[in-house]
Amino acid sequence: MVELAAQLQAGIEEIRRLAHGIYPPLLASGGLAQAIPAAAAKASVTTKATINRIGRYSPEIETAVYFCCLEALQTPPNTPVVPRHPQSAPSTTAPT
Repeated sequence: MVELAAQLQAGIEEIRRLAHGIYPPLLASGGLAQAIPAAAAKASVTTKATINRIGRYSPEIETAVYFCCLEALQTPPNTPVVPRHPQSAPSTTAPT
């Protein structure tokens, strides 16, 4: 029963992750300034996103920028993907 509950929870989390990838609610409500740091907090490597003086843009532009940043966060260039670990080297993403 415990294993079944764990599998159900994992399935729910996967559905939420997939739904989040379609159009994140935080992107809709808070724009890039809120959505990119939230995505960085969930990155597979320790990452800090710094967003300075960015306003709101059309949903099409924000979506394109968000998913480009999300792709970069998921696979940083020239960096092996390692699980998040307290001793891992931090990565910084700063859109300009």
